[in-house]
Formats: sequence, structure tokens, C-alpha cells
Amino acid sequence: MLKKHNKKDMKYKKSRFNYIHKYSDGRLRMYNSMVGTKSLLQVNPTCSIQVQEALKSEIIDSTLLSEDKLQVLYQKGYIVSQKYDEEKALELRKMNILSNDKVLSIIIMPTEECNFRCKYCYETFKKGKMSNKIQEAILKYVQKNIKNYTELSVIWFGGEPLEAIDVIEKLSKAFIRICKTARKTYSASITTNGFNLTPENYQKLYECNIYGYQITIDGCKEQHDSQRILQDGSGTFQKIINNLIYIRDHPKRGTAFAIRTNFTKQIMSYLDEYIDFFQSNFGKCKQFSLFIQTVSDWGEERVNDFTEEIISPKHKEILSKLKEYNVNLNMPGHCHGLDCSTAVCYAAKVSSIVIGSDGHLYKCTRDFEMPENQVGELSNNGELILNENWQLWLNRVAEKKPKCNNCFFEANCLRAVCPFGMVSGEKEIFCSPEKVNLGSFLEVFNDNLFTVNEKC
Repeated sequence: MLKKHNKKDMKYKKSRFNYIHKYSDGRLRMYNSMVGTKSLLQVNPTCSIQVQEALKSEIIDSTLLSEDKLQVLYQKGYIVSQKYDEEKALELRKMNILSNDKVLSIIIMPTEECNFRCKYCYETFKKGKMSNKIQEAILKYVQKNIKNYTELSVIWFGGEPLEAIDVIEKLSKAFIRICKTARKTYSASITTNGFNLTPENYQKLYECNIYGYQITIDGCKEQHDSQRILQDGSGTFQKIINNLIYIRDHPKRGTAFAIRTNFTKQIMSYLDEYIDFFQSNFGKCKQFSLFIQTVSDWGEERVNDFTEEIISPKHKEILSKLKEYNVNLNMPGHCHGLDCSTAVCYAAKVSSIVIGSDGHLYKCTRDFEMPENQVGELSNNGELILNENWQLWLNRVAEKKPKCNNCFFEANCLRAVCPFGMVSGEKEIFCSPEKVNLGSFLEVFNDNLFTVNEKC
């Protein structure tokens, strides 16, 4: 919440969470991670020098700026009272987000099997559909613990979750009843390949209060079908598109579809064609937005022959073309990714757990075979039987990381972007794509997101 200010004699200091991006024409675009997207500010060339000069020193010389300018900078968090302890505020945020989260977050894999064999996928598909026994244990767990939270949030994952839609239906309807009885909020989303998202299944999911969707489409038909194939090697593009066109033509209130595209070198070469396709089919529907992701080398055997297709991030190039075509960019990973604490991984939160189809418990969905990721199991009576690995994840998140000291983005990521990387030993710390590509983002993103200081 932005602060109100009317004290002319207040003494100010610079916030340590500021990021300033300067254009060649003198404009500034600014961001403060403690305030999030509400801090986004464009300063016109006529006063950019004044603002930069004022923010050079830790203690703000109020004579350098008018009261109106001070008011704008204060309200958006770029300057704070000299008495305000930003580090204490940061620690309180960490405690509230990581330790005292009031949302019971569960990622459930109703099956770990998948009908696809995507070339860059890291999963092994060794386990199948969730048994009735495990389903009943999950319901007991939620029933016992919901009183301690204000909300139950469920993400359906896999495998391909729609391969077990009967499990989703049974558990979802029970969750809705439990939350209604306990007077708690219920929310649910699903990550699906979209192949089984038929009109019938879409209706079933809507009746289960599943409103958020992430679906992957990797370019136009030729490019998509070269990467995202069925077990028998056949393409999947046309069926997915047919399903989405039906959804487009039969909109349901409250639903949102983030279309994820994993950009490889091949897709980049057909980017204009793909954007044309997306715009012509889904560009006028507010339900649909495009979420870009450059493919990373996860080091799994399945992608060993795919490394030539992996590209380093080219967010500025991609975003520029998307903006040129007026594609809806208001989606996860971009605007949303700059809001307060949105870069924090679910695996860093004490109240978040992943439940496998066989009742085994994990903190992360990335690598179920890694011993450290196996944090316990769900008992038949709905108890989480946790092992020493559970505390390992919490300890890794809590560790001080010198590389993060004085980083402007810390109020967003809370040094918890990728606990998996820290636990596995891949890296001491991961920086979020939002931070790494922030300069490009601020240059390209839609102008209407920014407050322009017209008084300068």
C-alpha cells in the first residue's frame, strides 16, 4: 500500500530497493521492489537530471526537488523517512511470506504419467494414477489443517493431470465442500498440455472452480509438432488449438489462460509468423495472454540431443516484437513477476507442499528422483511424515547469501528464487529472470503501466 505524505519538514533517505533505467533521450523508468508494480514510474527528460541528482546521496537534499516531486517519489517508495528501518521491514516481509503464510498451498499430481514426450522434458513418468487411498489421505490432511489458514490453494500438476480428470473431480468437489463448511477461500489452477482440454473436460474443470490455466504452445504447427509430441511421435498442435478455439468462442467468467511458449532457436526464426497466428486467433480475447520462456538446459538425458535448440535469454528482442504486434503481455513472468514477493518460489514457503501420485512428498516439482527433494510421505490418516530433508530446504532458504547484500531486488525475491538450486548445489543463489531482464522489460513494456510525472 502506498504511503500518504503531507509533512513538509520530513527528512528523507534513498530507498535501497530502487532500480533506475535511463533512456538515450533522457527519460527515466523506475522500479522499487519493496512497492512492486505500483512503483513503476516514468520521469520525463525535463526533470530526470533533478531526480537522478537527488537520488545520488543516501540522505536526500530536499532543496533539489519541489514538494510535488518529493511527494511522488515518497508515495512510490523511492525515498523514505530517515526514521524508517527498511531492513526491519524486509525481515518482517520474509517472515510473513516464507514462514507465516496464511495460504495452505498444495501442488497435487493426480497422475505422474503423461501422454506427451516433449523433447526438452525432464520428467521420467515412472509412476501412474493416484489411488483412492492416497486421495482419502489428502482429504483428511486438508480437513485437519484448513482451520489454521485463510485459504486453500491447489495447483494441479503432473505428468499430465487431465489423464486423471476423475481424481481432479473427486478431490476438487471435496475441497470446495470443506472450504465452504470452514468458511475459507478456495482457489485452483492447472498446468496442462491442453490436448485433453475438450469441451466436456473444460466444463468439468469449471464446475471444480479451476479458473487458471497454463498451456504450452511452442510456435506454429511445424515448430510445435517438432518439440511437443505424443508417445507415438505424432503431432499435438491441431487438437490443442481446436480445444482453445472452442474455449475462446465459449468464454466462462473468471477464467484466464496463460499460453506459455518455450522459445528455441527454431521458433525465434518463425517468431513473426507465430505472433501473427496468436493475434489472429486469440488476440481479441482477454482470457488469453502470452507467456514467453526461453528453454533452459536442465541437464537431463532427454535434452542431450536438444542442446543446439537451446537459446540464451533474448527477452528484449522477443518482447519488442510482441509489443509491435500489440500482443497481450499482462501475464505471469512479466508484469506480475515484478509485484511484491512474486519472484519467491513456492518451494521456499513453509506452508507449501507437493504431493506425488503415490503419496510421497516433495518441495519442488523439478526432480522427484533427487534424494534431497524427497521430504516425506503422507500417512493414511492425513499426517505429513516429514524427514530431515524438509528442514534442509528451510535452512537453505534461511541462509545468508553475501551476493544478495544490498541488491535492489531483494524485497521481491527474498533470496528465495530457486531453493532447488541451493539444495542441489547447482548455485548458491539464483536471480530471477525479472531482475536479470529488468532493463529490457522497462524499455519495451506497455507505456500505460507507468505513471508519468507530468509535473516535472
